[in-house]
Amino acid sequence: MSPRGFFIAIEGIDGIGKSTVFPFLAERLRKERIRHCFTHEPTDGAMGKKIYEILYGRLPMLAPRELQRLYIKD
Repeated sequence: MSPRGFFIAIEGIDGIGKSTVFPFLAERLRKERIRHCFTHEPTDGAMGKKIYEILYGRLPMLAPRELQRLYIKD
């Protein structure tokens, strides 16, 4: 028997409100007694923190493929 469930991806440009949606979605899922798990990219791990530093201009920008490699490692 295969697992049943949903994979929901919330995508959009920076500042559109993706992070704002999560608490409302989590509350709705809790009310419906639906188990859930949220994740995001980049993560809060070492590679993710480096990606944030690059994206916010605190570290020099990398070539696209190098930045992609960081996301893969993250």
